[in-house]
Amino acid sequence: ISMKKIFVFGLAVALMFTANSCKKDKFELPETQTTSEFYQNSSTFETQLTGRILDTDGIAIQGATVSVGSSSYSSNAEGLFSIISNSGSENGTIITISATGYEPTSIVAYANTASPKSFSEIVLITKNVSATFNGNDGGTVSSQGVEIDFAKKSIVDADQNLYEGNVNVNIQYLDPSGSISNAIPGGKLGLDTEGNQKFLANHGTAMVKLTGDNGEALNIKEGKTAEIKIPLGNMSSSTSESSIAMWSYDEQNHYWIQEGIAEKEGTMMVANVRHFSWWSCSSPYDPTNLVVSFECSGDPIVGQAILTTANGGFIGSQGSNSLGWVAGPAPLGISMILSYNEPVCGEEIYSGNIGPLTGSYTYIGPLSACPNNTVATFEGYLKDCNDQPLAGGVVLIVADNGGGVILTSDASGYYSGSMVDCGTSSIEITAYDMTNLLQSTTATYSFQTINDFAIISVCSSLDEYFHYSLDGDWISEYDMDNGNTISFLPNSPGGLLSCAISNDYQMALSTDGESVGTHVITGGNINDVSFSNTTSIYVTFSLFSSNAGEYIEGTMSGTDNGTDGFPHTIGGNFRIKVD
Repeated sequence: ISMKKIFVFGLAVALMFTANSCKKDKFELPETQTTSEFYQNSSTFETQLTGRILDTDGIAIQGATVSVGSSSYSSNAEGLFSIISNSGSENGTIITISATGYEPTSIVAYANTASPKSFSEIVLITKNVSATFNGNDGGTVSSQGVEIDFAKKSIVDADQNLYEGNVNVNIQYLDPSGSISNAIPGGKLGLDTEGNQKFLANHGTAMVKLTGDNGEALNIKEGKTAEIKIPLGNMSSSTSESSIAMWSYDEQNHYWIQEGIAEKEGTMMVANVRHFSWWSCSSPYDPTNLVVSFECSGDPIVGQAILTTANGGFIGSQGSNSLGWVAGPAPLGISMILSYNEPVCGEEIYSGNIGPLTGSYTYIGPLSACPNNTVATFEGYLKDCNDQPLAGGVVLIVADNGGGVILTSDASGYYSGSMVDCGTSSIEITAYDMTNLLQSTTATYSFQTINDFAIISVCSSLDEYFHYSLDGDWISEYDMDNGNTISFLPNSPGGLLSCAISNDYQMALSTDGESVGTHVITGGNINDVSFSNTTSIYVTFSLFSSNAGEYIEGTMSGTDNGTDGFPHTIGGNFRIKVD
């Protein structure tokens, strides 16, 4: 596959209008609820939870552990996962995600009984050091617009012992309407101080993780606080509200908890907090469940639903599943405008008034959402190695101009979907059996308005592969029987990643370490660009061995100057047999 940007949108929430929040002299924490109590998962159904896991540079993460309940799965080389679960709930299904070298997270996937599928694009944040201060002296650190002031002798380890060494701080700012908003954990719901469930309109979020010299987890000493300044998101910077409720994320129970008040200072929200991981400035509303479906001439159309107030204030957005259904929480009692954008050409294809919503559930649709450009349809069947229908398979269709769609098969192996034509000439299609870690042969077709792929056999075990990109151009190698090679040479020194596809596409990069974890790529070449003494390009090994015949797996990402004096961005993922 030479082009791999898939325009699938995930979750984002932002706000330009405000709700009342009262400042209290003493802020009482609510009594926490268990996950089942909060999400009220008493009525469940079978659902297919599909998603794609990316890093903050948009590079697919292979080998991430994806868990639903007591079952765990792994993302493939495209970052894809697909899970058929009996624990689906219209109130939300919890998915937890972890990967070596990245901060763990959890999200809430939304499906419904009428269309029991969901798609989630999930962004993981790299474990990194954004700033450092001395625990004994305290200090002020900042990164990505977030600023934190730590008092002296205010840091402790997990046993509440005072920590006076170097404190490493990993900071990630997340604009709810920005490009990496899918890194914000949880769903759109939180628990307020009265113990009531609320829909949260997010103005801005910051992840802050503290670690010591030996990687041990640190936090703020009981009775101490740190002052944090969080930028308002681009869609919330003009809000007139002077104070907004602060919410911390409960990483065990997977919902937000109201905890304090932030005061507005210019375009920043300022608050004193008593601990760290995730903090969000969000305005609460009474929630309801909203389900909307979109189609064009009877065919489902994938897109991004956006809710705004009647006067244009942004409330939130939600990506559809492969059948054009959008489900999830929404605010009660507000007149809103619902719009729908198709993600390939970026055209708004629907806009209309809805609300104020009442009651616990509202369904709207199917709504007609047809673009100016031609809509191409896809369909076909998947079969497994025993020539039986493959249920729950994933179909990845990638256009030569960078567009694409991800579809899933039903119990009969049938899949269908659509994509807007923005000048596509050809498409590549690959199908995956996520349960048995098998895939079909990647096939290329001329692009048609109606695409019937008939029966695709999903029965190949992928032994070795290398996908890499230079400045957004992807090159992939699967088949080493055609004279092309990919290899890994340990102790070269540090390790040498190598891929040779043709005279035009060759790569050789050296790393500064050989073990599971993240290491700097110190130099080498990609195609016709050379690198020397680089410090901002990384390789993360999720599986590592230096023994010949065994395998390494991992990802690459980063931006640094080449020897030509210009910055270049690289990415990649691989599975390679050690030479």
